[in-house]
Amino acid sequence: MIDRCIIPIMGRMRAQYVKRPDVAALMEKLAYKQAEANNAFGVLRKMFNLAEVWGYRPDGTNPCRHVPMYPPGKETRLIVDDELVRIFRQLETLEAEGRPGT
Repeated sequence: MIDRCIIPIMGRMRAQYVKRPDVAALMEKLAYKQAEANNAFGVLRKMFNLAEVWGYRPDGTNPCRHVPMYPPGKETRLIVDDELVRIFRQLETLEAEGRPGT
């Protein structure tokens, strides 16, 4: 995530020089893949929280603060075996009644 999303956009900026517009720009540049933007944002937020703990940034200066994440999309749900069996039974019933593919 860091090598793929954060470094190509933010470069090698020092932690103390990153500002909120830099984080907002990262989110905007990754807008075409919102789930990945949110994941990168989570990593970045944690990095800046740790930067505060380790003394690289003053407390309460996380630039991710007040930068909105994208709304979560619908997750892909896989069909479980029982559901697949029911689907095929229903299809067989429809075919037996002479209504295939309705």
